Amino acid sequence: MWRFTPPPSPSSLPSGLVLRWTFDTADVSGNAVSDDSGNGGTGQIQGSYTLVPGKLNQALQLNGNAYVTMSASSDSAVGLNNSTTLALWINTESKGTVALLSKYNAAGTGAGYIFRLSGGRPQLVLGGMDSQTYPPMATGTVKVNDGNWHHVTVVITVGEGIQFYVDGVAAGSRSTRVVGGGDGTSNLNLGVCQWVPFGGYFNGMMDEVEVYDRALSASEVNSVYLLSLQ
Repeated sequence: MWRFTPPPSPSSLPSGLVLRWTFDTADVSGNAVSDDSGNGGTGQIQGSYTLVPGKLNQALQLNGNAYVTMSASSDSAVGLNNSTTLALWINTESKGTVALLSKYNAAGTGAGYIFRLSGGRPQLVLGGMDSQTYPPMATGTVKVNDGNWHHVTVVITVGEGIQFYVDGVAAGSRSTRVVGGGDGTSNLNLGVCQWVPFGGYFNGMMDEVEVYDRALSASEVNSVYLLSLQ
């Protein structure tokens, strides 16, 4: 039997929260996933799914052929228009290249971002329009595909670079000349990339997905991690 733990309220989280999917049963109706940030970013689950005991209350179980999508017009603040932070809990044993959270258009030189796992390590790929550094990607230093719950975060700071955190602790960075602009036309996808070769289907559990429209500090990332442990 699931024991309900009151999740952190948006007011207790750092400022700048623009999307939050908890996957608690109260926030999932049919295939619709409500956005607890108050910005109207409703997601739609594509394919079969299961709600299972998660890191905090319930989590979304994806079996390698389903994902969550949100139309580009639903919440424009997730589009890397400025510094951005992506954070979520995951539990997986995937060994390939699988997408976590992506909003990416591969047309031309590409625009947007793909937050994914590659060889078990967090990795961020930016479109060529959003990075003046080649290759436009960075990879974290800690593997998280061990079948346990891990909180993975990437902070994208315009003009500076990319910083990864695992379980609230810094886990690799790269000085990359990030340019704001992002992708305003593609859907935001959780668990797959629109361009599947760049990030295949995720197999495992996801919980407490959050997007901030600014770069969180190290102490703020740690506070988000700790709030989910209460």
